[in-house]
Amino acid sequence: MVSAEEDTPSEYQRGEGYVVSTWRNVLLMLWSGAVTIEALDATSRAGVMIEKRYGDQVAVSISLPKVALPDQEVRAYAARLMRERSDAVRVSVTVIEGDGFWLSAGRMVMTALVTLSGAKTRPIIAKSVDEAVPLIHPHVQPKATVAEVVRALRVFRG
Repeated sequence: MVSAEEDTPSEYQRGEGYVVSTWRNVLLMLWSGAVTIEALDATSRAGVMIEKRYGDQVAVSISLPKVALPDQEVRAYAARLMRERSDAVRVSVTVIEGDGFWLSAGRMVMTALVTLSGAKTRPIIAKSVDEAVPLIHPHVQPKATVAEVVRALRVFRG
C-alpha cells in the first residue's frame, strides 16, 4: 500500500510562471504567469513520459486568476502540441480560476486553441480544482479513490 505522502504529485519542472508535475497518469500544469513556449515544451516532455509508462494520460491545466492571455505565437505552438498529443490524452480539463472577464477570456482562448489544433480531445472547462475531480477521477490509472484525487489536486494547487 502506498502512503499518502508517497502518493502525491511529483514536480517535473518549474519555471517563471509555471509548474509541471505528474501524478499517476495525470499531467498537471499550473500557470501563475504568462504561458511560454519553454513551459509548453516541459508539458509535452512530461506528457510523453506519462504516455510511455501508462499508454495514455489525463491532462489538468490550472490557470490562476489574472494570468495574461497567450500571444499569437504561443497560441499557435500550443495548438500544434495539442494536435500532436491528442491521441494520448484521455481527457483534458482546464481549471480557470476567477470569474467574469477572466473566465470568459480563458474560455475564448481554449475554444480558439481547440479550433486551431483540430485535436480530438476537447478540453473541459472547470471553475475550481474540486469541480475537476469528478471529471478526471474515472480516468486516473492506476485507479484512485475520489479522496486520493482530491488530495493530489489540492496538494498540487497549493
